[in-house]
Amino acid sequence: MPQDNLHELLLRIAWLYYVDEMNQQEIADRLELPRIKVLRLLKEAKARGMVDVRVKGDRVSLFSLEHELVDLTGLDEVTVVPSGPDPVRSVAYGLTYRFIRALRTQRVIGIGIGRTLHQFAQLLDVDGPIKTEDVVSLVGNTQSNMALDLLDMSYTLATKLKVNYFNLWAPAWGATPQEAESIMRNPSIAGTLRRAENADIAFIGIGAMKNSMYVRHGYITPEILRGMRENGFVGEVLGQFYSLQGELLPHKVQGCFIAVDMPLRCPVVAVCAGAEKRDAFIGAWRAGFVNELVTDEDLARSLAAALKRERRSVSRAGGRIAT
Repeated sequence: MPQDNLHELLLRIAWLYYVDEMNQQEIADRLELPRIKVLRLLKEAKARGMVDVRVKGDRVSLFSLEHELVDLTGLDEVTVVPSGPDPVRSVAYGLTYRFIRALRTQRVIGIGIGRTLHQFAQLLDVDGPIKTEDVVSLVGNTQSNMALDLLDMSYTLATKLKVNYFNLWAPAWGATPQEAESIMRNPSIAGTLRRAENADIAFIGIGAMKNSMYVRHGYITPEILRGMRENGFVGEVLGQFYSLQGELLPHKVQGCFIAVDMPLRCPVVAVCAGAEKRDAFIGAWRAGFVNELVTDEDLARSLAAALKRERRSVSRAGGRIAT
């Protein structure tokens, strides 16, 4: 086996065993390998120094799949981790390496919302000096009653890092565009939005249309969401809804969300897990909202397959894929 392929296999098996806590037989079944080979490769991973209670390294990822996605999308960087039984936790764990790199080099970090970012904030453990001074929220409070926003990870991260925390002290949604605009003109809110717009790097979640948090929290109705899906919407980023082609189509709650404007000027790292996020990510990428991706193997393979199919289809038709 070529050394690059062996190295990737060792990382994948070590990740599934030590991070995702799969047993050797489960790993053997997933990777279609004999159990005895899984045991041997786990021992080899230890012998090579890849494992010390946790999987070590700046990048524990699937390198060939990352390179393929960079080629297909033109993104600056893609990090892919094994999916395991809980893709959200796996991606949250994998994000720590990219985030720590940002802490060493960037002064202001913008933070979006989402399940994966929520888990990531709980997992993050940083040793040593950092350059970051400010963590800023990119969207208002998602709890319609303004109770503690469990999805706002900015405060959790700022507390862990002992840096400044800038929150959007407002709901994520106004009843009308005029109300939202009035809230965003408030000097405190406007100041935080300006700080967010000038962040050095941002980390965001990607929302799919099937189970929107804005419906769960009462900002929009299931009927409105259903109508948006029927009209071609596939995903949402910080209150911006878009089609598979990345078009920002008109909709009933347009202009009501209180969040930073997209796209941002700084590099934006999208964090998403699960193959069901495929179309939502593709639309966000085409809208120009993201520059990097941290994801799991299942979603990465689904993205690569869809983009390759489209590339072949467009090539046969004599056209080009719009990026």
